Amino acid sequence: MLGFFLLVLLGPRTAVGRGITFLLGHPLAFSFSGLVVGSVLYSLPFAVQPIVAGFSAIDPPLLDAARLLGAGPARQVVTLLMPLARRSLIAAAVLSFFHTVGEFGVVLMLGGDIPGATRTLSILLYNQVENFDYAAASRTAGVLLVLSVAALAAIYAAGQATGSAHGTQIETRFGSDWTVIFGPSGSGKSTLLRLLAGLDRGTAAAPGHARVVVNGRSLTDTAARLWLRPGHRATALVTQQPALFPHLNVAENVAYGVSHLERNSRFARVNEMLDLVGGGHLVNRRPQDLSGGEAQRVALARVLAPGPHLLLLDEPFSALDGATSDALLDRLRPWVREKRMQTVLATHDAADAFATDADVALLREGRLVALGPAAQVLSQERDRLVRRLAE
Repeated sequence: MLGFFLLVLLGPRTAVGRGITFLLGHPLAFSFSGLVVGSVLYSLPFAVQPIVAGFSAIDPPLLDAARLLGAGPARQVVTLLMPLARRSLIAAAVLSFFHTVGEFGVVLMLGGDIPGATRTLSILLYNQVENFDYAAASRTAGVLLVLSVAALAAIYAAGQATGSAHGTQIETRFGSDWTVIFGPSGSGKSTLLRLLAGLDRGTAAAPGHARVVVNGRSLTDTAARLWLRPGHRATALVTQQPALFPHLNVAENVAYGVSHLERNSRFARVNEMLDLVGGGHLVNRRPQDLSGGEAQRVALARVLAPGPHLLLLDEPFSALDGATSDALLDRLRPWVREKRMQTVLATHDAADAFATDADVALLREGRLVALGPAAQVLSQERDRLVRRLAE
């Protein structure tokens, strides 16, 4: 089918064929160059499986981190997907090459051309073209095309059918410079932060709708079909998973979001951010050589480097001991206040809320049930902690 359509497309009866003949001085049909073009196009499907496997093995939080740092699709492909999936790309190239070498004439050589026995649709199509019966060839090629598209549609539909849609109804308004989202696991803390970051869009069809406004600027409004992409809303997100790019060292990770700066300015910004989080000595280390706590500090430095307006922290200090976490928060709070950076910290540890003296938004089952000072909102939680310490 592909060969027939290429033969027609590259022939002298089409504008494409005439244009290529004019540029090259000879037609692509019935030439080695045309054979190469046709072989490459024919072999591409055999490259899909290893490439998909390689891309699927890349941790999604790495792509989320790149998006939040302003990397568009093209930059994600060049700086993340291709380097991290290079082995799969090589495997795809090798498989496609050897399949191309051995494919031509295999069915005809092994099975012959016996009507009703070994004559396949592809051989039938070849015979029709050889006999210049283009009307019949068109019908045969059309059948093959319909079957191919139907099969691909069924496969991809089956793969997509495993997903499910659900909505989370949360109405929240933040006014202070430091807000703590408090609630048990499954209460909707991470979902809320992903909506704020733009990683989850929300849908107008979900119960309620999502609206995010920072400093008077609307970032998400599902009712108005407004959604700014991550990286275009000056919002940073740090989660429990550092999601450092494994093929880059610490300095290159931190510099990823400020690649637009001149070299000396970029170098100074990287050092400033690493010093802020206590990671200046890690500059040349690789992510695989870092401890969990060191990796989380580097992840924090990376999102702070571009100077976001809204900093989202989803329990990012879980790998740090209490003293180190408190010391980092003590350095971080005055710095973000000086930069007028609004911060939202999600946690299930009431001590974080009391230690930061922040406003607290209490979530239960995806709903905001209280918003105010920590001493007021978490009074019951404080009493429970006191009782546990007294036991």
